[in-house]
Amino acid sequence: MRKIFLVMLIAFHSFTYSQTFDGYLGSKSLNWLTEQKDFNSPPRVGISDMSLKLWDNYGGTNAPSTYGSLLEIYGKYAHLVSQLYFNNNWQGGQILYRSAFYNENSWGEWRTLLDSKSDVESSGNLKISGVVNSYILKANLGIGTANPSNAQGWQRVLDVYGLDNSKIIATSSNSSNRVGIFSHTTWTGGGGFVGTETDHSLHFITNYTPRMTISNTGNVGIGNINPSNRLDVNGTIHSKEVKVDMTGWSDFVFKNGYNLPTLEEVEKHIAEKGHLENIPSEKEVLENGINLGEMNAKLLQKIEELTLYMIEMKKENAEIKRENKKQNKEIKDLKSQLYSKH
Repeated sequence: MRKIFLVMLIAFHSFTYSQTFDGYLGSKSLNWLTEQKDFNSPPRVGISDMSLKLWDNYGGTNAPSTYGSLLEIYGKYAHLVSQLYFNNNWQGGQILYRSAFYNENSWGEWRTLLDSKSDVESSGNLKISGVVNSYILKANLGIGTANPSNAQGWQRVLDVYGLDNSKIIATSSNSSNRVGIFSHTTWTGGGGFVGTETDHSLHFITNYTPRMTISNTGNVGIGNINPSNRLDVNGTIHSKEVKVDMTGWSDFVFKNGYNLPTLEEVEKHIAEKGHLENIPSEKEVLENGINLGEMNAKLLQKIEELTLYMIEMKKENAEIKRENKKQNKEIKDLKSQLYSKH
């Protein structure tokens, strides 16, 4: 009778212990018998609802690896059942996860959780939602390539690889400003590009100060963030050579029929206007600047006009010399006649 009562007491104790658990084990631990998991079995086989179970894997068929441990967690009856697989290998461990949801009778695919040593592969999207900083401390980063280009041996490289094209884009929160680096084999002749995908200016800066600007209309400003011409430079341009394309030149001054102003007309214009005809005044230059090609043509026109004046003056001087020579001869002859009479 005592033996029967003892057996009933042990059974009752075991039953109550298996049904209730307050989460406190003290110095004890949860223990399971060593049992090989059948990885071909459908969800919820070999485990009770509202329980968890640890399985061993030693060469199991269709297991994620040859060796490992499987922790299976089953919720309410016919609801979600999940598996965490601890992959054991000599290079370091990985943790894989799969599940079957309500009334699903087949397992989802294994997904590798992020870890610190092993490669991670995923067919889904990688989303990092850090509230402070997200970062990669070591090595290079390749997008579209497992071997980021680094022939120079630089310390950190970001390589965005595309078969025919790729780009890196920086976008503002309202998407009104998108700036990027582009690589394309055929677009506008192919090559590398830096610019905007949206309708706004592109600024090149140093020390957070704009130094050069390309406007959305294609104007370029150096030291000017609002260029109104194809090139606006606020500063000195130093060059070995400047070439200006012209639509005409000033040699018309030497053609027949050119109406060369008289020096009297030039003098009158200067007296009235304070500058040469067809040359901008000081006030105009200070307000509007000068067109380099046009001004060179106007100055050459004046030089050519001066050349014509000098040629004409040379002719007049030559005629005066002839007249003086003739007059001097006549005077000499008269003097000779007067002296001979005395």
